[in-house]
Amino acid sequence: MSYKSLRKGSSLVYFQYPNVGGDIYADRFEVELHNYVATLRFRIKPSDSNQKDDEEHLHEYSLQSVRLDDKYIINHLGNFLKNKSVSSMWLAPRKQYQLK
Repeated sequence: MSYKSLRKGSSLVYFQYPNVGGDIYADRFEVELHNYVATLRFRIKPSDSNQKDDEEHLHEYSLQSVRLDDKYIINHLGNFLKNKSVSSMWLAPRKQYQLK
């Protein structure tokens, strides 16, 4: 099992649902690789009432996608996966990245 902290500080994460989407601040970005499954974890930290409303969508709607725009996190995630000889990934129904 391999593990790497990607960022301790906060960054925005965009959550897309069937008919609505929104950004929520998150922190503690981590990736773990175990049995060919890479799991990206983070803790959401809504900063205002609008983001708290967006957090409620996690409990009400089916999540379709998650988008990270933080280049620091993306670069560290890419380097981690490249060093593990990972060539592709897809978003699994359990909200984990499955490696092919």
